[in-house]
Amino acid sequence: MIERLIDRLQQAGLTLTYEEIADALWLAERIDAPATPDLAAQPKRDDDPSRVTLGPIEPGPQDTAPQDIDGMPLFAADAIGTTPDEAGEAETAEPAGLPLSVPAASALPNAIDLSRALRDLMRKVPSQTRFELDEAATVDQIAIQRVRYPVVKPELERWLDLELVIEESDTSFIWRKTVEAFRKKVLEKLGAFRTLRTWRLQADDRGQLQLWPYLPDKIPTPGQPHQALKPRSPKALQASERRLIVLVSDCRSSLWQQRPQARRANAKEKPTWVLYDWLQQWAAKGPTAVLQVLPERLWEKTELGYGDPVQFSARLPGVTNTHLVTDEMTAWVSDEPAPHRARPLPLPVITLDAKPLKRWAQVVAGVGNTRTPGYWFDVGLLHQYPSDSDEDSASRSVEARVNRFFASASPTAQSLARLMAAAPVSLSVVYLIRETMLPQAKPVHIAEVFISDLLHPTGRSTATGEPIYDFYTGVRERIVQLSDPDLTLQVFARLTDKIGEEIGDAINSFDALLAPKPEWLTASDAVAPFAAVTSQVLRVLGGDYAALLE
Repeated sequence: MIERLIDRLQQAGLTLTYEEIADALWLAERIDAPATPDLAAQPKRDDDPSRVTLGPIEPGPQDTAPQDIDGMPLFAADAIGTTPDEAGEAETAEPAGLPLSVPAASALPNAIDLSRALRDLMRKVPSQTRFELDEAATVDQIAIQRVRYPVVKPELERWLDLELVIEESDTSFIWRKTVEAFRKKVLEKLGAFRTLRTWRLQADDRGQLQLWPYLPDKIPTPGQPHQALKPRSPKALQASERRLIVLVSDCRSSLWQQRPQARRANAKEKPTWVLYDWLQQWAAKGPTAVLQVLPERLWEKTELGYGDPVQFSARLPGVTNTHLVTDEMTAWVSDEPAPHRARPLPLPVITLDAKPLKRWAQVVAGVGNTRTPGYWFDVGLLHQYPSDSDEDSASRSVEARVNRFFASASPTAQSLARLMAAAPVSLSVVYLIRETMLPQAKPVHIAEVFISDLLHPTGRSTATGEPIYDFYTGVRERIVQLSDPDLTLQVFARLTDKIGEEIGDAINSFDALLAPKPEWLTASDAVAPFAAVTSQVLRVLGGDYAALLE
């Protein structure tokens, strides 16, 4: 190979010495080749780097050596250096409904701040299985004791392994881009973990817990899991004092609403384990936390509201949840028998904000005088607090739904709901509205609308498996009545222009959508839903708009 290189250089008219060739090869090994993306084929995306570089990571002990799990991406010491992003970006695809292409904004604009907040986890500890030569001690031993034998010392390795568990629920598609950006931009690039494994947690068609290896382009849906994968036991996470478990969830799904069964000594049948049991098992063996995607002001509306809010601290690094310290514990008073009591679940709760994340990282690292928020559950008493019934929600009137939302939602979420009422419910349309009319809207405001009593899932997309949402009957009309007609017409105008771009035909005004051309319907699936909603909204506006509709 060297001879061929010299021949090529001579053919190019370059006469180099062997030293110059060696220097060039040495330098070439340390310079990354510049990427040459096809700009015509790939849209510009600020939040989609061409690759992920984790840097050198020291291997962990042999008993926790990284292994591939059915093709599951495992980021570890000798398994990675530079890995390309998963092709397709399937997990960031928009839900089926309206195929409107929207310029992608950064899903995690504070990624740098989050990386800095986790620096306290970047510790190195002596390895128990890998050793290196201690040159100074070896020289001293030979000089003083005349013993010609090498002295070794433990290598330094990264302190923690990370198990990232992502819950799949009816609202998880709202956070998919944000969570994926957190995984790629923060956790993988931080260089704080020996290994990083990602899992999916969801319920099957019978409501039972299932833990799946994470494949970005294969999202198993209830009743239709991917055939190449098998669900795992909670023990697959191997919780320990050096293995950190983080569950990403909004704490509102059916998994959180399942109540633990009593553990009785003489029980003949083995009780069914629920999410609280899994969390309790993990928390007793290693540091475990919930990454809550909703802001703290909404936590009481989730299943976290059935626990006691407390502040946790730690005296030592890497302690289990059961050894966390809190001075704010509220005593539980209950007449229940012993099997229902004394089953605590201390659970720190973190968010994707720099300051709370930093406090939690300091507690995990054992930094003194630092506290992180969380909840203390008595798992044995949760059966006293049944979850909210869907029947109660279904029986609410249209006015009650709308009034309840506008009385409790944030101003930005209220504005977003008014704008969404003038268009079909689709995440791509929401992104377009946010881009053109409501730039201050964030994923949390989108979630406020989707988890409210205004919308309900109507099915799942056959293409992506994502849930499809729509307003309850009469809710859209009620919101339009309470909104400014000019604002509604602005939504029509902005989205009409976008549809015109999609179908390659200029639509002069939104009223053209009431009688769409046949070629429009065959060219784009976006026209028919907009035509139906436009007719519905114009009828509510009344007056000249209703006359136009007729």
